[in-house]
Amino acid sequence: MFRWLSILGALLLAVFIGGVFYFSHRESAVWNEGAGNTDDRGMPAVFDGFVERWNRSVERELLRELAGGEQQKELLAVSRGEGDGRRLAERARSVERLRRRLEQGDHIRMLPLEKMPPGLEWHTGMEEPEIGDPAP
Repeated sequence: MFRWLSILGALLLAVFIGGVFYFSHRESAVWNEGAGNTDDRGMPAVFDGFVERWNRSVERELLRELAGGEQQKELLAVSRGEGDGRRLAERARSVERLRRRLEQGDHIRMLPLEKMPPGLEWHTGMEEPEIGDPAP
């Protein structure tokens, strides 16, 4: 019995160490810009497709909110109880705002440097004093 437990323990240890080595190597290869794993904008390879995935995710969320808002607007239009006129107007404005946002298209856009406004002043915050323990 002890022999089988030793073999099982050795096997589990080998799998664990192999997994740690594999994932640590993979992470360093993905995040390490010095390894040359960057796209044409100089971003690490881990960000490949991020902008497209984010834009599609936001679009799905906006479509879901729009559908819910239109449904609530229809229910308010049918019920027309006391105070529903104001709520109906608010819901209509909300639905229109969501429609306008969807019409604008992509939510994150990567533009070339030529499209940057001339004379744009970039602030890094490096000139700000450090916040921390004042004792030396």
